[in-house]
Amino acid sequence: MTSPQVTGTGILKRSIKRQWKNSILGGFFLGLWQLSEALVPIAIGLIVDHAILQPTLKLLAIGLAGFALLFVVLSYSYRFGSRALNKAVNFEAHALRVEVAEHALKRLSAKDLVPGEVMSRSTADADSATRVFGQIGTGVSAATGFSGAAGYLLLSDWLVGLAVLALAPVIAGIVAFASRGISQRSSTQQETLAAAGAQASDIMSGLRVLKAIGGERWAASAYKDASQKSAYAAINTAAATGKVAGIGELSIALNLAVVLLLAGWRVTTGQLNPGELIAIIGVAVYLSEPIRLLTNSMRESAIAHGAAARIAEFLNSTPQPAALPDLELKSGAFIVLQPGSVELPQYHEHALKAPHNADIFEGTIRSNIALSHDPNIEINPQIIAAAGIKELNLNTAIHDAGTNLSGGQRQRLALARALYTQREVLILQDPTSAVDSVTEVAIAQGIYQLRKGKTTVVISSSPAFKSVADEVEK
Repeated sequence: MTSPQVTGTGILKRSIKRQWKNSILGGFFLGLWQLSEALVPIAIGLIVDHAILQPTLKLLAIGLAGFALLFVVLSYSYRFGSRALNKAVNFEAHALRVEVAEHALKRLSAKDLVPGEVMSRSTADADSATRVFGQIGTGVSAATGFSGAAGYLLLSDWLVGLAVLALAPVIAGIVAFASRGISQRSSTQQETLAAAGAQASDIMSGLRVLKAIGGERWAASAYKDASQKSAYAAINTAAATGKVAGIGELSIALNLAVVLLLAGWRVTTGQLNPGELIAIIGVAVYLSEPIRLLTNSMRESAIAHGAAARIAEFLNSTPQPAALPDLELKSGAFIVLQPGSVELPQYHEHALKAPHNADIFEGTIRSNIALSHDPNIEINPQIIAAAGIKELNLNTAIHDAGTNLSGGQRQRLALARALYTQREVLILQDPTSAVDSVTEVAIAQGIYQLRKGKTTVVISSSPAFKSVADEVEK
């Protein structure tokens, strides 16, 4: 049964659901922060009208105390809200990185992976997808601040308030229309960035060969092309983002101009007093903040959706299992196959196929076998003997990629790792191609004894394995 396909929107919804507590806290406190920002010019106007134009020491003291309290709420609400959303961002970015890595490790084989692909999806894309929490914070705070400011304008001067409310959806619609292309451009940017990383990784892995055959110029040209494509894609994304930001700023300026003109006209007709004028102008200036936040929210949403779509595409890239071969595997049998005689299934829940070339990781002999950094973990001595690595100290430090081991030692260490799993079905592909014939015989006999009762398939033309096999398939 195939697992359901995920989408970018689905990933974003799932992220918000996983971090719902921090999302709610962040939205609430950032909304309170913007509401407090909107109240600052209103508070100034009230103090001017009731404690300065009509001097009253008691009211002035109350006004200043309330003003100080307002700034305490403003400061701490921003602090708590930002902290909550930052927690959501970091926790969810970690969850997405783990999900991408698990998919690569458990569902895909090495031949299905493009170098740099997992790195790109689990770093840049995972971080960009969590911008959805920034969208929550800026969106909620913008809506709260705007509502508070617009409500005050309606109560203090209905004409100014109506003008603001009429312009707001127009500005939002213009910004949303301009933001449409950011998601696609951002996705393209990430794709070209991953391709450039893959190109660099490919060149570095074969650097010695390239230098030996004089291929440096070709390699440099290939990387230059990939890097230029990535740069052009980044420029396109930046251009679209800048366009949205510019449209947002222009809209803010027009909105502010309309409010100031209307408020000035109302003052000339005597319908506003000085304190109300100060408050209205202050609120009008403040209104640029929620509109700017709304613009940022739409941009963040577009970028987050593009990154989430790339992660979804990767998580949906599950290869179909290979068809079962005609070969019938008898339970508990030790079978030797001639290389190329039959194609064995690559994906089986109880089977482990150990490749001819295996990765060795920085750590110790013990950690590379057990895939655990616990220095006290026990490893069956029979596994050590069967893999032919008795001469190696389990606590010997291993350099990156096993560069301080010989080719034969790396192959036998990888064999020990495969034997350590104790899988019911173990498929070994040329496990002793880099060892001498005497060691090969000892390894063949050791594996046969260790694997009694479990199914073992060895793909090899080695006489040593054929001599101990229960069945030899040609």
